[in-house]
Amino acid sequence: MSDIYRMLSPEERAEYDALLHEAGYDDNGEQRPAHEIKERMHRLLQDAVQAHRTWAGYVLDADVREGHHRRFKGWDRARQVVSTRHGGRVVKRSAVMSLRRRDPDNGRTYWQGTFYPDMTREDLLDVINGSEVRIGSERITIATARRLVALLDETGAATVAEALEARGVELETYLLEESA
Repeated sequence: MSDIYRMLSPEERAEYDALLHEAGYDDNGEQRPAHEIKERMHRLLQDAVQAHRTWAGYVLDADVREGHHRRFKGWDRARQVVSTRHGGRVVKRSAVMSLRRRDPDNGRTYWQGTFYPDMTREDLLDVINGSEVRIGSERITIATARRLVALLDETGAATVAEALEARGVELETYLLEESA
């Protein structure tokens, strides 16, 4: 969760959580499509600002700053591209990687986009290590999805919820079981 969330009081967090839920879910508890969530979030935050909810102004400002940064990162990565050979073919990759840096004045860490030619050996090892962590996380996601596909196949159910109901087990309980 963002820094702004941690700055809110428990009451403000509860209001913000309710706003997030309203933006993201319909009356049946189904998650809305991403484009609808974006529009609803923006409108609901603007309404909260108009209602003089101070926290909403802080959240809206933080979201705008985050959006500006995301747009800059996309622009920067798209303009600094390098071709490389991998697996017998030529592929284009961003030549900018985000590296963790430490501010010498206050010791706080932050992420800095860094162009490959400006990287040190330590920077490149950090890129490798970060990528390996993400690969490990993706392997867990793949294994989880494969277990759920196997559950669907085993039960003949159309959805995971139906398969779990057929087995009489909750999702987390099923995922914590030792796999065969």
